[in-house]
Amino acid sequence: MVKWIWVAVVVVAVIVLIGSFVPVLGRLSGLRRAAAKLQRQRAEAMKLQESVAVLEQSLLAVQHRAEGARRVAAIAAGFGPLLGPSLLAVLRRAEAAQQRAAARNAGLDRRAGDG
Repeated sequence: MVKWIWVAVVVVAVIVLIGSFVPVLGRLSGLRRAAAKLQRQRAEAMKLQESVAVLEQSLLAVQHRAEGARRVAAIAAGFGPLLGPSLLAVLRRAEAAQQRAAARNAGLDRRAGDG
């Protein structure tokens, strides 16, 4: 008689364990999907960081060129009558192009920050 009570207790315990593991196993697929999504987002974030680094380098290069153009423009302004209007026009166009490039890079930086 005692033997059957022990068997019943073990069977009930096994049923309770199985009943508690089924929902856990059901959640594992959701956890796997979430982990895969996080890995994709991490890879995308790494790519964006690389893009930001490249943009920073190009921005520094544009700033360096703009500084050089400003120096040349300052020198040219002092020697304007000697250099002639064509060189001054070229310098002004170069400076305007650098300002547009800097504005474009600033827009890309803002978009990279939004992601």
